[in-house]
Amino acid sequence: MLAMFILLGSVVFAFMAFVDRFNFWILLFALAGMGGGVWLYRFGRYKITFPLAVPAFANIQEGLETLRNYTDLGAEEKIIEGRLKEAALAHSGKKAVIFYQKQAFSSLAACHYLEAHVAGRLGLGLNAKSIPCALAFLIAAGALRQNELVGQNLYFLRQQTGIRTPDTLWGAAWSLYLAADWSSSEALLCDLLKVRPDDVTVHLLLSSCAANRGKHQTALSHARTAASLAPSDLDAIKLLLSQLLDCGYLREAIERVEQLPASLLEHPALRLTRIRLHLLRRDFEAAHSLEAPMLRESTADAALRLQLAASHEGMRRHDRAWELYEEVTRLGHYPEALVGLGRLANRRGQREDARRHLLSALNTKIPTAPNAVPPLAFFSTVLAELGNLRGPGIPC
Repeated sequence: MLAMFILLGSVVFAFMAFVDRFNFWILLFALAGMGGGVWLYRFGRYKITFPLAVPAFANIQEGLETLRNYTDLGAEEKIIEGRLKEAALAHSGKKAVIFYQKQAFSSLAACHYLEAHVAGRLGLGLNAKSIPCALAFLIAAGALRQNELVGQNLYFLRQQTGIRTPDTLWGAAWSLYLAADWSSSEALLCDLLKVRPDDVTVHLLLSSCAANRGKHQTALSHARTAASLAPSDLDAIKLLLSQLLDCGYLREAIERVEQLPASLLEHPALRLTRIRLHLLRRDFEAAHSLEAPMLRESTADAALRLQLAASHEGMRRHDRAWELYEEVTRLGHYPEALVGLGRLANRRGQREDARRHLLSALNTKIPTAPNAVPPLAFFSTVLAELGNLRGPGIPC
């Protein structure tokens, strides 16, 4: 505001200089005031007091998995709140707000979204205009899919900071990515990329956003950049191989796998990619030799079986996909497995079985198994599959 007043006064002095037949001293004073006003305006922009960390891509995803693993989110939140309030008793006034800000930012660095949510909320309770607390609360609300709170805090930050600094840009993009708003997150990440062109995490997030929007060539481009910036980064390698297979660059994917060291090839994530690669090459024996020990080592891993079933289903190996989906249903109530069984039953022409599996996937009375996707997330998918059961119709 001071800069705006100085600029306004300088314009008035410049006008007076022109009226007074270009009075040199008044004009010089006006120009100096304009220069000082512009400098003060730029200097007076918001600068975050605590730098916001950029975690690794894997840690961002693991933080979301940790949230899903809580059996009672409310009880865990109360435990964290009690611990933070007890630690904040040694501080008072502004120092307590600063304490909550530091706690929120350190929690975000470790991708502990629930603790960041509590710390940010407690800090905003003491100072409703605390921008760092609002930024931390915004990111945590995105992780918890509290879209209304995301919108409110994003509007507040835009009004207060303009979301021009790298930290606020990164925080807003991070929050929208966690909230699965792919297009908005991609737009902000592209702006951030101008400031941080060599940040591997930013490229990986951009690749993920583009892939979720069906922009596979853009996703592949960012994945390639990330892999070139960090050749030994497991997340970059895994995402690049996945994008290469999605885009049909099978030969390049094979070449890159052959160049990887043996220690990386044995990582579970890359073993899944290698299985998919063998299936695409129709080398089913090699795929089975990798798949069998993984299933023996993880007898209760439903997520692994779901990924393998999807790979086999994509290669039209419906019998093997059916076996894997059935194994998942024996481990617990996984609606995604039931939807898969419904799809396969429809392909086999078993329409009644398909209808039974699809409707079972929408059963909200049965508690879902750990890490399962909620039934209502498949509502539109199940409706589309149920429509396919009727067969082709003649338009009238």
